[in-house]
Amino acid sequence: MLTVWEHAHYVQWGGVIQTINEGELLLETITTTKHIPLKYIYAARIEVVGHD
Repeated sequence: MLTVWEHAHYVQWGGVIQTINEGELLLETITTTKHIPLKYIYAARIEVVGHD
C-alpha cells in the first residue's frame, strides 16, 4: 500500500511493485499499471496476504 501525493492531495494505491529504478516505481494494481515518481511517495506499507 502506497500513499502518494497526487493532484494536490494524498491518494492510496495498493498493488504489486514490479520494478523500481532511480526515478520511479512501477506498481501493478488490479485494474492498471501506474508509473509513480519516487519523489511523490509519502509512505509505504507491506501487507502480507495468506500467511499465518
